[in-house]
Amino acid sequence: MPDSFPQPVRLDTVPSTNDAARRLAERGAPHGLAVIARTQTAGRGRRGHGWHSPPGGLYASFVLRPPAWPATRAPILAPLAGLAVFRALRSFRVPSLLGKSPNDVLAAGRKIAGILVEPRISSGTVEFAVVGIGVNLAQTAADFPPPLDATATSARILGLSIAPGDLFPVLATGLLALLPLPPDAIAHAWHLACTDPAKLPEKLPA
Repeated sequence: MPDSFPQPVRLDTVPSTNDAARRLAERGAPHGLAVIARTQTAGRGRRGHGWHSPPGGLYASFVLRPPAWPATRAPILAPLAGLAVFRALRSFRVPSLLGKSPNDVLAAGRKIAGILVEPRISSGTVEFAVVGIGVNLAQTAADFPPPLDATATSARILGLSIAPGDLFPVLATGLLALLPLPPDAIAHAWHLACTDPAKLPEKLPA
């Protein structure tokens, strides 16, 4: 597995970064390639829910090709990505972070980030997985329509200024670092992020 991700594909507006990344993966895109968009017109969340994607957020989908991963290991990708998002936001001092299983990160009790993992399974192994991540950064309260205005937040609303271009490399580096860790270590760390974040160590056991 390479030590760093390739340069991302940057787009202005796209229906879904996950769909764009999947098309690239089907054409042989390398491990770690990311598609980043300024906005999404048809962003997706878990169970077919939409993901509101106005300018000001980080909308990125990663192509992951974990080496020789059995299909049974695919479910760990959602908590792994959630943990990467949690740790990246913590490094920017986003307050009152809490993981919400299976695929959200909350700040001050409201959703600040969500994850959508779409693996392709072939011959009992994970051929590749597309990991979509949306993080609310520069949105104001007025940017969230009902009913999102009652459940969503952003770094800006919490008094922080975090640019998508600053968060992306931290998130990508963290995601890469977590992939080789044992599933049990990832599951335990995500459990702590969801239940007792103060106990989540800065460095996770290999």
